[in-house]
Amino acid sequence: MESEWKKDLRTSTEAFQRLVWPAVSPLIQGGRLIVCESNMSTDLHRALDMHAGIDAWQVNESNGRMRGIASRVQFLPPAVCGWDTFTIRHSRVSGTKTEFQKRCEAADQATEGWLLPHLTIQAYTDKPPLALLSAAVVKTTDLLIYARKHEHENSRTTIYRKSTHNAIFLVIPWQNLLRDGVWVGVVRGEPISS
Repeated sequence: MESEWKKDLRTSTEAFQRLVWPAVSPLIQGGRLIVCESNMSTDLHRALDMHAGIDAWQVNESNGRMRGIASRVQFLPPAVCGWDTFTIRHSRVSGTKTEFQKRCEAADQATEGWLLPHLTIQAYTDKPPLALLSAAVVKTTDLLIYARKHEHENSRTTIYRKSTHNAIFLVIPWQNLLRDGVWVGVVRGEPISS
């Protein structure tokens, strides 16, 4: 029987491929999507996800290039519009390194060639994932720079913290990034009728 975690990952990956990618890809030069999360059986895909934060690859056949993408799809209950934020796991109760710490270290040592996703895409869909509510894309390094600059603040005017039972997340509203001059591509889905 499939674990709840694996089921959520599969649902998230399917929503990303079916709803998010078609909406966001025109903002970032289109191309073909290769998803790592659906191929976690290979050591390479598992390592890309766990150590580099790369959930998918954008392949542009016309110019012979590809780049890594970090993705997060969150499912919202009916009557909730998107939260329109990027969320990054900042710290864990266990002390285990988080995506924020790993990506910052890779960015700090970029001249050594450590991989990190070039783009970060966060999206919100209804639950079950039938329609896209909103999605945004940002350059990962721009997001990290902004998060580091404001990580010790706790105000919705920049970023804020959200605690779960085992982790603290930095929550960065898309509108605040845009207000402060960071490029963010935003798309909105069709309103859901009840």
